[in-house]
Amino acid sequence: MNPIRLKICNIAAELLATNKAVNNMHARRTAAMQVYGESTPPWLLPTMDEIDRSLNGILDVIEDYPSEDSHSLRSMVIGLFNGIEGHHFRSTAHPERDVDYHLLQTFDLCIEERPYDTELAFAGLVHDLGFTITPKEPIAATIEFIAGNFSDRIYDLLCQLPAAHSVLNHSAGHRARNRFMAHSHHEDALFLAEADLTARQTGVPASTLEEALTILDDLF
Repeated sequence: MNPIRLKICNIAAELLATNKAVNNMHARRTAAMQVYGESTPPWLLPTMDEIDRSLNGILDVIEDYPSEDSHSLRSMVIGLFNGIEGHHFRSTAHPERDVDYHLLQTFDLCIEERPYDTELAFAGLVHDLGFTITPKEPIAATIEFIAGNFSDRIYDLLCQLPAAHSVLNHSAGHRARNRFMAHSHHEDALFLAEADLTARQTGVPASTLEEALTILDDLF
């Protein structure tokens, strides 16, 4: 196997073994970004079977491999959070820098203002989790990797969040704004966008991931 392809394969397997990726595709994409960058040629990407074989080799020597179902929504969220640890926003619009810190701040704002709306709080907690997959479109990446595991309303809130930001910053055209305002969850999406913008503080206390997941336990 090509040395670069092998390195991507081994890193992907390590990400899966340490619960820092939610599935093979996520692991491969993250590993390729680390080793080669965004434009990794297809012939350098290991197959799913190659990653599985490498993973099996790692698991043979790991005694305490997590037994939690890797396909559960909770474990997917934990895996994605593990994957963004240490990753930073580069934009000056995010002075808080740490992606996970921003997400936990967003969760706190949602749950403080609407303590009984766990779906809204969950959307706030996960909206940028896809940052390590596609930094330019983290919301779309989040939806891609955990779609089908949450409610239609959470899906709609995440899908409408970019449009809500466009409405708030007045960059949406007349037709786009009308389409957004006609959506059944537009008020909640606007609230989420406002929380997203506010949750960019430095030095403020924030919940831990475990605390957030405990509050959202009913969703799992």
